[in-house]
Amino acid sequence: LIGTYGFDWQTSETLTYSATVTRGRVEDPVNGDSQRLALGFGVAYDSETRSAAARLEFRRDEAVGGAPAQTDTVAFNGNARWKIDDDQRFYFNFVASNTETDTASLLGGTYIDTSLSYALRPTENERVNILASVRYLKDDFGQELDGVVGDGPVQESLVFNLEGNYDLNPQWTLGAKIGARSTTSAQTRGGPGTSN
Repeated sequence: LIGTYGFDWQTSETLTYSATVTRGRVEDPVNGDSQRLALGFGVAYDSETRSAAARLEFRRDEAVGGAPAQTDTVAFNGNARWKIDDDQRFYFNFVASNTETDTASLLGGTYIDTSLSYALRPTENERVNILASVRYLKDDFGQELDGVVGDGPVQESLVFNLEGNYDLNPQWTLGAKIGARSTTSAQTRGGPGTSN
């Protein structure tokens, strides 16, 4: 049973701050129950042409019963939007977390997923749509495979995309997309990497 308590503080029509405290017991029949304490802080800005939001959380899970074990996580989530004009917009997203644990049954590591996008749709020619984006991903948590406890494959990648559509008429649309990806992966964290 977990309880969360918090508040929002709106200092103006565009700016809001928030804070939360989470405390309780997490039931996990696989890895064992734990006692959780989390503190979260956030800020959000929203206007006609710009908006942004960010949240930072510190979380600690301590094992209940059995051998002492502790997991600490710092997580951040942010996004932003910029309306340049009626035709153009920028979008930005950023998610990151870092987990440190002293038990082998839980995965620890760093995760980063961030992207930047540009969108163009001329108001005087709505037949045209163009989207360009770049995304960076780093995952050295790895994933459990087939229920096997421990780190799985890890990766770091950079992806570029450019795509566009043109409406020939209400029935037909012409589209094109080009992309490029650079990836380095390894079977385990710290292991030899393979680039592709």
